[in-house]
Amino acid sequence: MLDDLPHPRYLRRCPTFADAERLARRRIPSFLEGYLSGACDAEEGLSRNRRALEAITLTPRYGVDVETCDPATPVLGKTYSAPIGVAPVGYGGSLWPEAEIALARAAARHNLPFIASTVSVKPIEEIAAAGEGHVWFQLYLVNDKAINEDLLKRATAAGIDVLVVTVDVPVYSKRNRDLRRAMSYPFHLRPVHLWHMALSPAWSLGTLMRPLPTVGNFLKYLDPSKDRDSQLGKIIRMRNPATWENLEEIRRLWPGKLLIKGILDAGDARRCIEQGAEGVIVSNHGARQFDAAPASIDVLPKIVDAVGDKATVILDSGIREGMDVLRAMALGADFCFAGRAFYWAVGALGEPGADHAMRIFRSEIRLALGQAGLLSTDDREAIKALRQA
Repeated sequence: MLDDLPHPRYLRRCPTFADAERLARRRIPSFLEGYLSGACDAEEGLSRNRRALEAITLTPRYGVDVETCDPATPVLGKTYSAPIGVAPVGYGGSLWPEAEIALARAAARHNLPFIASTVSVKPIEEIAAAGEGHVWFQLYLVNDKAINEDLLKRATAAGIDVLVVTVDVPVYSKRNRDLRRAMSYPFHLRPVHLWHMALSPAWSLGTLMRPLPTVGNFLKYLDPSKDRDSQLGKIIRMRNPATWENLEEIRRLWPGKLLIKGILDAGDARRCIEQGAEGVIVSNHGARQFDAAPASIDVLPKIVDAVGDKATVILDSGIREGMDVLRAMALGADFCFAGRAFYWAVGALGEPGADHAMRIFRSEIRLALGQAGLLSTDDREAIKALRQA
């Protein structure tokens, strides 16, 4: 396991993920920066997620020697070096050249989980090989059972044993930043993009040396005699809402552990567990799907109460510092994921940003535990007591 102290050179440039975001915004083309930073509709959910997390105060306890504080945390049968992982980000490999591979490799080095998206730029086989046993697979169902089943077989063959099914995209949301900047997938290079690319030479140099980013997992299902982009667009547009009946079928097909992502209702959480899922990810999709949705952290306690100790409860949406992870655990979360923070770090620093992001999170979580008077994440009752005090 690597030391969790960030490298001094990178720490001076990006001591926080807010610093990484500011630097990355200057290096990533505007149409992609807007894709990563934006949300849906009026984007009120973005600030709601942050306000809710920042409003949570924890009461520390002192008089404990925390020199040996260790944030290692078990989840789904494996112990990771800290209770944080990389959330799935669609088309993440377009945000910086080879970003998905860089983050998967760093996840293996730091013993943290990386969730690969169905709509990743790199195919699942390449990401899983880079992640060396630390990759989970996030599934968007499409309206073609043969493709869904083949994706599951490919994930299993790649050595992946945790499947994350996202349910909170019953219809596509309206993302105004993408509309203003002509952002679409499959990506179509337009004159307006050339100007933004000219202002982002590092990104452009790394990207134009490779094929334009596309949906790597779907290339296998295309007819080479027909237009590639039109076929990809058809597959993407036929995304199938994850109904309870569909989830029941996935549970029968998937031999590994199953998580349902996008749960905000306690009743839905109970039904997920009743249908055989090992856990749920409490998430509002980073405020990218339904702008009126509550902050994930606000509904977390009700969902924890609903499933009790019968299942794993994970939180994402709005996480951007180690203290947020401790806040979530104080409200009952077993583990957390962040998406934007990791990709901002790679956009800011290139491939070294992947290691830097994981070092920041690990060190901040360890510091938060130590300041709270805790030696580890094992004593969940002591962590919850920080909030109750």
